[in-house]
Amino acid sequence: MPGFPWNDAEKAALKHLVAQGLSARGIKRLGHFTGSGSDGEPCARSAMSVQKQMQRMGLVDPARSSMVKADKAEAWRGKDREACIRDLVKNWRETPVEEFAERWAVSAATIKYLLKQRGLGLSWKEAIRLKKSPFRNREKRREWVETFRNRAAARRERRRSDLIAQARQIHEADNEIPLRKCQGCQNVFPLLPAFFRVTRTQAKAYFSHICVVCSCARAAEPHGERENLMVRRNRDRLLKLRLRLLDTHPRPQERICWRCSRSWPEDKRFFKHTRSRATGKILLEHVCRLCRAERRRELSRSTR
Repeated sequence: MPGFPWNDAEKAALKHLVAQGLSARGIKRLGHFTGSGSDGEPCARSAMSVQKQMQRMGLVDPARSSMVKADKAEAWRGKDREACIRDLVKNWRETPVEEFAERWAVSAATIKYLLKQRGLGLSWKEAIRLKKSPFRNREKRREWVETFRNRAAARRERRRSDLIAQARQIHEADNEIPLRKCQGCQNVFPLLPAFFRVTRTQAKAYFSHICVVCSCARAAEPHGERENLMVRRNRDRLLKLRLRLLDTHPRPQERICWRCSRSWPEDKRFFKHTRSRATGKILLEHVCRLCRAERRRELSRSTR
């Protein structure tokens, strides 16, 4: 809560969490410092409050802090800051930020900071419409897209690491919570809304089969390249069952699928079947269930 000083217990807990390699956002994501502040319980702290306290206690990387301070101090040495500001105020509607940065030999972040201080700056759509905007350069766009994707992948990996650490803590505190294996990253997490997206109906709650991190990564994929999770689960289940049955002794009788040419056990679990009215004999199809389902999906897509 704002205005409440940090007590010794909170400082010790913060020092222990930083020693584990957690950042301020990672600490908040794991649910620390979210108490009410009553009966000796830690107060609710924001990520900014945690970051400031880390700076006060000297828990941040001193080398990085000194580099940032040095960059701020040296940014305008030998340059006319006031002339740059006048140039920004006069031409900010027609000139991209990158051109200002090149003209005054400073970083683009410095130019954006000066514009933000004065309440200026173009929106994303306005910036890409400028004639000299680097967004019109196809190679530059590809470079930025690759950079953004790499940064997003790094953020997802950090968040996944935080989820794994949180799952370990929850499992150590209560090992009776049911677990579920993520079909994307293959990690095992507690079956809780913090780890899996949940869809609620009137009587039940249905949890996703991929964790929240893999769900975000899946949402970023082009829709046409996504594989249906139910299709993947059914395929993996049938293939594992096929290998297990074919390795038994004596080897079961087999049937070749006319479409995929795989050898399957001659079993109702792998082939759709009907019963003869005349003899009562079970008749199996010559196309396995996987190929039959794939053919049905192809027909459905072709008729849309």
